[in-house]
Amino acid sequence: MAVFGLTEADFEATDNVGVCWPEHADAMHVFMGMQSQWNHGFDGVTGLNYSSLNAVYSGLRIKEENRPTVFHQLQVIEFETLSLISDYKKSRKASN
Repeated sequence: MAVFGLTEADFEATDNVGVCWPEHADAMHVFMGMQSQWNHGFDGVTGLNYSSLNAVYSGLRIKEENRPTVFHQLQVIEFETLSLISDYKKSRKASN
């Protein structure tokens, strides 16, 4: 966890629960299926490694015709996640 700038406190339970609309459920399932597929650079994660994406699609039975939409939604989730990670790192540096 320390490699990513995280501590045990970052994983404490909160009342902050997100909501996923049904039309985005496939993208969220794919994102969760890709959770071990992050590319890493010198400053941490840089984005998802898409080389295993087809295996995740197949495992989750994502229909071929839905994959372009799911991919776009996945990228939105990915980019927002990267933004949140960046903001978190900045706030940690500012507090030290």
